[in-house]
Amino acid sequence: MAILMGRRNLNLRFRNLSQSSVNHLNVTFLDSTSPVLEEALASTQIAEDEATELEFFLFERPAFKWLQKADSENLIEANGTEDMQIQVFGKRGLTRGVVNVEYASIDPDAESLGLHHRLVECSLAVTVNASVELVTCDFVPSFASNEGVFPSDHFLLVLEFRNSWINALDLTLSVTRKNDSVDKISQQLQNGQTRRMVIPLPRIFLASSTWETALPRRSRERQFIKHSEETRDSIIVARKAWWYRHHILESITGRWSEDNRGGRNGDVEMRGIRLNERHFRVVQKEVVGAIVKVEDLDLSVENNVCRRLVVDVHNHQGWPICGRII
Repeated sequence: MAILMGRRNLNLRFRNLSQSSVNHLNVTFLDSTSPVLEEALASTQIAEDEATELEFFLFERPAFKWLQKADSENLIEANGTEDMQIQVFGKRGLTRGVVNVEYASIDPDAESLGLHHRLVECSLAVTVNASVELVTCDFVPSFASNEGVFPSDHFLLVLEFRNSWINALDLTLSVTRKNDSVDKISQQLQNGQTRRMVIPLPRIFLASSTWETALPRRSRERQFIKHSEETRDSIIVARKAWWYRHHILESITGRWSEDNRGGRNGDVEMRGIRLNERHFRVVQKEVVGAIVKVEDLDLSVENNVCRRLVVDVHNHQGWPICGRII
């Protein structure tokens, strides 16, 4: 099976050759990416943010998914057939997989002696071809323009994408704003072409209680570890970068599509967006912001040399200390 990095549906048809109905079905999967991720997670030297990322791809991005029908009763009558829809995701590193179908015939009136089932294994060979890939990203300060297109309380997220497929692909980025409105930016990338896309985003304020919080892990060590001051600082920086990145990833999604060529489409992997300590000055909104204005005291007086300096101070933490200094 060949997959352009995205997703593809696979139909498996099973026939019940016995005289008993099958009323219990369970589908599980094995794939070639899981052992690699599990081995990396087993390392004792792995950083917290990297472990969280590996867990995301292991648990949140499965290579296979059973598209079970909402009205399915998991039933195959005697001498009957049942179609199973399996969704295969073009996951990087996926080369093979196994679909395990457990089946049994259970008499609901009989005394339960434990479930005895049989197993059917379907081995799959998979080739994943690259589509649209995020090559680089950068964070650039934004300055107010005369048109007000890029206000100074925003920053510019600069992304470079490459079309690694043999045909042209349409790329669409969707940006969700605070009022739940969605802005779309679309480009067509020819075979092998790299394009840069610039997205203005509002600066982000996250309280220290947020970015000092431990990252969401499925499994973590129970023992208490006291870190040195230098190690603790590096952990805080990594957590801060992760939480700011998480906030950005929640607002941006990407889709690619191949027109008139079988309708193939898929998601763009945006998790290549990474922040470092240098980017914080660009991305984060300061706890207290100040806007300085110079105003004339009396507009009726020509060549007024007496003016007023007005400073508007805003606190972004939530409690009311906003004020005006004159």
